[in-house]
Amino acid sequence: GFAKGNFPSAIVKTDQERAHNLKGYIFRDWIDHKWEVSLKLDGSSMTAYNIGGELGVCSRNIDLKIDDENKDNTFVKLFHETGLAEFMKQFENIAIQGEAIGIGIQNNREKINGHELYVFNVQNITERCFFNSLDRKDLIEFAQSK
Repeated sequence: GFAKGNFPSAIVKTDQERAHNLKGYIFRDWIDHKWEVSLKLDGSSMTAYNIGGELGVCSRNIDLKIDDENKDNTFVKLFHETGLAEFMKQFENIAIQGEAIGIGIQNNREKINGHELYVFNVQNITERCFFNSLDRKDLIEFAQSK
């Protein structure tokens, strides 16, 4: 797609590690910690944001234009078709991050017909912190009820 610029510096980039890459030390050394277990899908990282009322969508490293020039870009289409663009207008200084999967992305290992977005992070940009799993679930359920 057509780039608006670099990934916004106000947002923490996605960098989820697969547990099997951690060589077991994390479970041995941090056994008494609480963990959230999730499934890592093989797609492409996508970030939607509202920074001070300015909406945007990013690939892993690029802030994309969300105008007609980029209307056929998969991330931009997901941003609009899922209702995420409208939803994001309600929340300033937040970023929603997920894995875009489907046709033309990483060989479509999940065999999705079309494209889908699976959210795994929600960031409070002002506080530079992430929602916990329960708050993230509440936000997604609220979005789905709209």
